[in-house]
Amino acid sequence: MERTAYARLYATVTGALLVLLGFVGLLTNTEFSAHELTSDLLGFYEVNGWSSVFHVAAGLTGLFLARPLPRLYALLAGLVFTGLGIWGFLALLGAWIAGQNGTIWGFTYQHCINDAIILTLISISA
Repeated sequence: MERTAYARLYATVTGALLVLLGFVGLLTNTEFSAHELTSDLLGFYEVNGWSSVFHVAAGLTGLFLARPLPRLYALLAGLVFTGLGIWGFLALLGAWIAGQNGTIWGFTYQHCINDAIILTLISISA
């Protein structure tokens, strides 16, 4: 397989998984007024309405770009999810240093699980 085929496979699979994750998240919690992640999806993945909409949008972008520009999607997804993962870890680290029992802006230890999933997507896209 050539490099474009791997990028196309990545865009298709991650796009479908992100759309599925977003729709299941919307079925679990459709609260858009909360600024923090409020409901557990599958017992370990925190979501709210905005995070679910983001997952659906990122997944649909992957599905739409899988055929014409799969490498662009892999690059953009890697950059966006790297930024989100770093932001999540820094927010949790800052809360721990401030002595707030590991919570700041609604982030908890479960947010690390979210970040681990994000960083897994990044490593696959590389």
